[in-house]
Amino acid sequence: HSPNIVTDNLVMCVDAGDSKSYNGSGTTWTDRVGSTNGTIDGATFSSDYGGLFDFDGTNDSVSFGNTTYTQFIYTDAFSLEAWVNPDSLSGFTHIIGKTFGNYRLSVISTGYSLRLDSNQLTTNAGSPTVGEWQHVVATWEPSTSTARIYVNGVLEQTKTDTNVNWTSTSSNFQIGNSPGESYYFNGKIPIGRVYSKTLTLAEVKQNFKATRSRFGV
Repeated sequence: HSPNIVTDNLVMCVDAGDSKSYNGSGTTWTDRVGSTNGTIDGATFSSDYGGLFDFDGTNDSVSFGNTTYTQFIYTDAFSLEAWVNPDSLSGFTHIIGKTFGNYRLSVISTGYSLRLDSNQLTTNAGSPTVGEWQHVVATWEPSTSTARIYVNGVLEQTKTDTNVNWTSTSSNFQIGNSPGESYYFNGKIPIGRVYSKTLTLAEVKQNFKATRSRFGV
C-alpha cells in the first residue's frame, strides 16, 4: 500500500490506512505479509491522516499472538518500525514488540527506548513530543551486539552490549501494550512494520520519505 517502502525481509506490515489491512470496521488488523492477524482490543479507528488507531493509554492494544516470524532471539537480526503521535508522555509505554524479557520498542518522556533481554540493553534517544508525528525505527545487529534508534530518518543513538543473550520466544507480539503488563501507549499509531534484518540508514530514510507526506512531516 505504501509506495516505495523497503520490502526485502519485510515479515509483518499493518497499516490502518490500507483497506486490505483494515476496512474501517471490526476487530481484526490484517497483516499484509505474515500469516497471523492482530486482534484489536479497545483501540479506536479514525480516518484521520489516511487511517489510524487511537490508543487510550488505559487498556487498548492489538495482539498478533506468538507468530513464528516474530520469534527473534539475540542471534537474529531484526528491525521494528512505527509512526506514532503521543497524546501524553506519562511514564513508560509500549509501542511495538514483545516484553522486557525479549525485545520491545517503547517511549518515555525523554526518548524512544529499545529494550532487550530483561533490560540488559536499553536506549534512550530522540525527542518524542505530544501531538507530533514521528517515524521511529529500532534495529538490532547481532554480529556486533548493536542497537540503533532512528527518528524521522536520522540516527539518534547507537548502543552496544555483548552481554545481551535472550532466547525466550514465548510472548505474544503486540502493538500498544506489552503482554501481561500495563504499559499502555496513549496516542495514535497508524503503521507497524517488522523486518527480519537490520535496516540500514538508507533503508530507514527510504521508508520515512515514502510515508512522511501522509502525516505532514
